[in-house]
Amino acid sequence: MEVIKYRFQQHGDERGQLVALEEMRDIPFEIKRVYYMYDTVGGVRRGYHAHRCLEQILIPIHGTCKIHLDNGSETAEVLLDGKCTISPRMQC
Repeated sequence: MEVIKYRFQQHGDERGQLVALEEMRDIPFEIKRVYYMYDTVGGVRRGYHAHRCLEQILIPIHGTCKIHLDNGSETAEVLLDGKCTISPRMQC
């Protein structure tokens, strides 16, 4: 299973941090949709479905989350820690 880990360039000082993302530059594909999840409770599972022909990048804004990946022949679990993003790809 191909899992690409990204670390985006941070710009910051004592006022805080800023990360700017541009499609086809920082994000290596066209951005068609953005989802935000918030107010989630620890231990809660979401998803239970697949996007077979979709490229996606998962970015935890605050805290950590564990992602379970399954492409039909391989599985993996990846911990996202706020600085690391992943782009899981499936064959369609």
